[in-house]
Order: sequence, then structure tokens, then C-alpha cells
Amino acid sequence: MKRLQPRLDALVARLPLTAVQYLKFGIVGGLATAFHSVLFVIFIEVFRAEPMLANTLAFACAVIVSYLGNYRWTFGATRRSWASFLKFAVVSLIGFALNSLAIFIIVEAMALSYLWVLPFMVGVVPIVVFALNRGWTFGETRRAP
Repeated sequence: MKRLQPRLDALVARLPLTAVQYLKFGIVGGLATAFHSVLFVIFIEVFRAEPMLANTLAFACAVIVSYLGNYRWTFGATRRSWASFLKFAVVSLIGFALNSLAIFIIVEAMALSYLWVLPFMVGVVPIVVFALNRGWTFGETRRAP
């Protein structure tokens, strides 16, 4: 691993800042999604919560984990604040709403398979959420490059 690290550092140094941030955003998002999924199951299996309540609680916990992973590591924010957390939560809810809207339009209104929603969920929503977080949530708190 020690031999590989300098090569990885050199590769990352050649990438544009936005690409590095998007890669980090994806890693944090994947970890937050895994955390959300585990909590969802725990809330249902251990605490006997209804699925909608379990999803809501797990989503709220995942937003906190995602914020903590993104504020410094992804976006290089130099200070945490309630304002930036609230912005992050709003952006997360926007992502949740976009996914829900896509489900409603594609599955409910158009009567297509839920699989048709996945390209939107994976390809469009993360880019929108990343751009909002980069520009609005953490835009004023980032370190200079």
C-alpha cells in the first residue's frame, strides 16, 4: 500500500478539483446509503417500526452522516455551522423530493417499471445535489484551492 499511495496522490493531483470532489461525494454518499439501509432494517426488525417511519428515521440519520463526511473531506469547509447543516438538509430533501417526483411520474403516472427511475436517481439527482452543495451549502465555507 505504501508503494501505491504516491501513485494515487499523483493521479488525484492531475484531476480537476470538481472531479475529485465529485468522487469523494460519491464515496460519502455510498457510505451514507449503506448506513441508511442498515438503520432501516434495524428500526424495522429490532424496534418494530413501520417501514415509512423506519425510512424517515434512517434518512435523517444518514443526512447527518453524509454532512459530517462531506463538510470537510469533500468540500474542504473550514468551519461547521448550523446554517451549513440546515442548507445541507434542505439540499438532501430536494434530492429526496426529486427522486419521489420521478417515481410518481414514471411509475404512477406513466405506469412504467420502477427500473426506469434508476437512471434519473443515479445519473441526474446526484449531480443536482452535488452542485447545490458545492455552490450553496459549502460555497462560502470552502478553503481556497
